[in-house]
Amino acid sequence: MSTFHFQFPPFPFPPSHISITPFARFAPQGYVRVRTPDGDTTEVDAFAHLPTLKIDTEEEVMRKKKEKKKRRCAGRCVDENGKLVSWWEEWEMGEEQRGLSFDPVKGMSYRDRLYLAADDFRVGRTWPAQGVRPIWDRFRLYIGLLSSMPMYSRIKVHGDNVTVPYEEVDPEEDTPRAHQTYTRTHVSASDAFNAMTSTAQDTLEQGSQPSKTTLPDFDDPTGLERIRLDAFITAISKGTKIFLSSYLRETGLIWTEPNLFVAPMLLKFFLKFLKRTGVFWDSEEKMRQEVEDAVKFAEKAVVELPVTARLGRAVPGEVERGFVGLWGKKCTGLSMTAMFEADDSLSSATEENFGMDAVVVIAK
Repeated sequence: MSTFHFQFPPFPFPPSHISITPFARFAPQGYVRVRTPDGDTTEVDAFAHLPTLKIDTEEEVMRKKKEKKKRRCAGRCVDENGKLVSWWEEWEMGEEQRGLSFDPVKGMSYRDRLYLAADDFRVGRTWPAQGVRPIWDRFRLYIGLLSSMPMYSRIKVHGDNVTVPYEEVDPEEDTPRAHQTYTRTHVSASDAFNAMTSTAQDTLEQGSQPSKTTLPDFDDPTGLERIRLDAFITAISKGTKIFLSSYLRETGLIWTEPNLFVAPMLLKFFLKFLKRTGVFWDSEEKMRQEVEDAVKFAEKAVVELPVTARLGRAVPGEVERGFVGLWGKKCTGLSMTAMFEADDSLSSATEENFGMDAVVVIAK
């Protein structure tokens, strides 16, 4: 790269046809409004005839700060009519532009692809302040992408750049975005393209609880995370059904009514993300059909699952007692048991040996 060195004085002489006005004789002339060739009126500097730049008033500066604060959490912005935009509508607006920051090359294991894709899904969007991120963490824990529930924090840009808990962060503080939790070892042509479509938008960093780790152990063939993830990859649609039914009940998430909408809507976005970005592009037709079926099931659950809460409130207590009188009480609790064996070969795994979190009904 060429380097140029300049030293003044001496100052260069101006061209013969240029006249430089000394500062002592300069008289500010303000601005004027002129009409552009297309008929619009614009404001220009009266001396140089250059367009002027608008300076925000104090009220406009405060309004922009409030809007910036709202944008840190999805579901807080309003449209041009002043209507609050929900988090799923906000996600939908930019979903087609979200992609992967890695190249799912042939030979990369499906475990690694799904782990990295889930990480891109997390950091590539702004999350609501409450209610959605815990469901996402529960789902990752359920399929083996986490070994424990994580904690989140935000990084201050001043001082020693230390990580502080999310609740202690000054809401007006401008903070950097989150980053992926893995290190890319190579950059391909498709990586360069995908990097432009996977800009980090999540403002929180994922961390682990004290004396715990969130990283799954895929090297141990008998490890719970690997067994769970292999089972999910083998039968994605069945794993989706179990999570949205017995798992929500077993963990108590089903009793919080907003979760009945959040869980299927969240899974719908993630499953469609996997399909759109081609995470399993080189898989067999059965596996791609599994993703298709899981998407359809999640879309159906978005409509039907919230209705179960309204139906439960609408059915009179007398009817419920009548059912018990006719058929008796089937059970008083559900116990979930993992009934599957580790299998190093995903191709030989079938839906028959997929027993991930199968529900065992215990009559009491």
